[in-house]
Amino acid sequence: MDRLSAKNVTLVVLLGAASCGGNRTPLRVPVHDAQVGDALRDRVAEKGSDTGADSARDSSADLRLDAGPGDARVDLARDSNADTADTARDLLRDLPQDLPLDLPPDQSRDFPVRDTSMEASRDFPPVDLAALETTADRPTDGKPDSTSASDSAGSTLCVGTMAVCGGKTVNTSISIAHCGQCDSPCDPGSLCSAGTCGPATSHWPTFQHDVQHTGENPDESGVPPLCLAWIRTLSPSTTVSPVAIQDGRLFVTLAARFSIEAPIYALNASDGSDLWRYNFGDVSSIGHPSVFSGSVYLANGKPTTGSAYLWAMDAVTGEIQWGAALAAQWEQYWAPIRVGDIVYTNGGAYGGLYGIAAADGSQVFFQSLDQYDQWSPGYFGDTIFTFIAGRFRKHDPASGAILDTVLVLPSNVLTYAMQTAPVFGPTLGYVISPPKLIAIDPATHDISWTAGGTFHGTPAVAGGTVYGISAGTLQARDGELGTLLWTFVGDTSLTYPPVVANGYVYVASAKNVYAVDIATHEQVWADAVGGWLSLGAHKLFVASTDGTVRAYELSNR
Repeated sequence: MDRLSAKNVTLVVLLGAASCGGNRTPLRVPVHDAQVGDALRDRVAEKGSDTGADSARDSSADLRLDAGPGDARVDLARDSNADTADTARDLLRDLPQDLPLDLPPDQSRDFPVRDTSMEASRDFPPVDLAALETTADRPTDGKPDSTSASDSAGSTLCVGTMAVCGGKTVNTSISIAHCGQCDSPCDPGSLCSAGTCGPATSHWPTFQHDVQHTGENPDESGVPPLCLAWIRTLSPSTTVSPVAIQDGRLFVTLAARFSIEAPIYALNASDGSDLWRYNFGDVSSIGHPSVFSGSVYLANGKPTTGSAYLWAMDAVTGEIQWGAALAAQWEQYWAPIRVGDIVYTNGGAYGGLYGIAAADGSQVFFQSLDQYDQWSPGYFGDTIFTFIAGRFRKHDPASGAILDTVLVLPSNVLTYAMQTAPVFGPTLGYVISPPKLIAIDPATHDISWTAGGTFHGTPAVAGGTVYGISAGTLQARDGELGTLLWTFVGDTSLTYPPVVANGYVYVASAKNVYAVDIATHEQVWADAVGGWLSLGAHKLFVASTDGTVRAYELSNR
């Protein structure tokens, strides 16, 4: 059952001028917990074990002991087909040292799915990534197009209308239960903005908006300037994962490791109030959420004993629809994607791609890949793509089989966490293989161009332009040719993937967020807060390392 502590959950609604000077009015909001208990979890695990009894043993689990947190042993890469070196994995470096070391001797019983050996694939020979690079690729070349963070005017607070409803003071400008006046709730799936209920027409279903991970929301009509509508503190000093948005509902998780509480929150996008939440309990991690066709999908990392699972939950009620057991060690999961009737996610004891049936959670396929976590698959041209350890792979969407591989090494991947995803524009795919930004033709499997620098993270693509972060600076490059178009310096510490909507690109560091006019390259808005960015429900959401989600209202034309 949900063991969430009330002291870790705070909702702050900013009430116009009354909130100036740091005065905030916290509202106590009743929480509806998803009614899913331990019995359901046991039934799901039991079903998975029965399934596994009819499957071949996980060959990778038979190769070596499963190193748990605090284990002094290291995990050596064994994927010879991927040409990876026999390098000691750095996975255990940052994990707590006081957890149990002993794991069940037959860990394969927790794996009701089969990890087959990697199928043969065609790896293209290495290419000279610098051959096509232009000389004007340094992000600090020329005059900066922006002022510094200290020069920015900062944000303003949204004007609110205060009223006492049911003995509580609420902001009727954004309250989903008292929109415009007391006891005037909006219909489910709609929003309250400026005291008026309206449909939620702008969504952000998954990491960087869509299954192509473009980072652009073409349905969002709002523009700067922005005003701060509400702040929700979920757990102080815990990093919040990027949020997903659908039908006025916000889905968010925390990036805590090995915590006794691993919740997913469903919040109302209008005012940040609770819709439901569910605690996955004592697991090693909880993944980024995605929401497709009324279902929320996310994976939990393996508990100290037991299996990792990919979950499907009803987006409206939080009810568990199914759980699919994943072979795993101690991975952290990024957002899964759903295409048609299949949900695709990272998984496997030695890394791989799962295809899970959206209808009932049954396994469609497992394709073994390199042992890296923190990545999301992408979809383009009726094909699934993965980008792991410098390899851009094309997969059959029905079987997961590797159809082609483009080798884009060298890649300065220092850990076994990718922290990126492939991105697709109208014709080309884009990946960041540190330190370079690389464009690949998915049809011919050729590298179209490369851009040097110190690129990291995930790019965005919109309107024929690719946006990437290099040396803490935003670069805008021609999507077809790779030539540098303009730069935005900000505070020179830009980190998070850019997002785009309606002629503006939004970008953030750990301390600041900016809106930049794509036509003029000028900064038009900023605020002193940073984190993962999502654009939807007529708002910019910032998920920060301080455990808070902030919602900024966009303006109308």
